[in-house]
Amino acid sequence: NFIDTDLQEWLQSQNYWTGCLKVYDNTIQRRNSIGRYASILGTIG
Repeated sequence: NFIDTDLQEWLQSQNYWTGCLKVYDNTIQRRNSIGRYASILGTIG
């Protein structure tokens, strides 16, 4: 039961991150700004 709960939480967190990344990608594509995307990656990295 503990494993099931842990797995469910993990799946929910994965779905959460996938949703965030999709929104992030859509925002970048709408701006169509590769330079901005590169600078954001540079800041994170």
